[in-house]
Amino acid sequence: MTDIRQDTPVYPIGVVRKLTALTDRQIRYYEQVGLLQPARTPGQRRMYSPNEVELLLRIKHEMDRGLSTSEIRARIKDGSRHTPLSSPAMRRLPHFAGGEQADHRDPDVEARRAFMTERSRTKR
Repeated sequence: MTDIRQDTPVYPIGVVRKLTALTDRQIRYYEQVGLLQPARTPGQRRMYSPNEVELLLRIKHEMDRGLSTSEIRARIKDGSRHTPLSSPAMRRLPHFAGGEQADHRDPDVEARRAFMTERSRTKR
């Protein structure tokens, strides 16, 4: 099997949603405000690279810390977004290229889901 380059767009939004615990709406919003620009298929379907999934996780982390999208955009332009793939979920990314499901028993996925559920309740 060939290794996937980190900038190769291979993940559809459904896989990205499972890897990041973000909603489709959040992912599209981050694109709308210029924080990322995923590749598009000829049919206009969004495709994300491992680097873009990592960026989405960074955006989520920065948003959780209270930064605004403009502050995050400034950090991205400064080049401070580049960090090594360190979380267990990120190290497994290439395995999702074949369409396998995310392991929902992974503590990272469960922790993100619980946090986002609680956060969405408090915003209402």
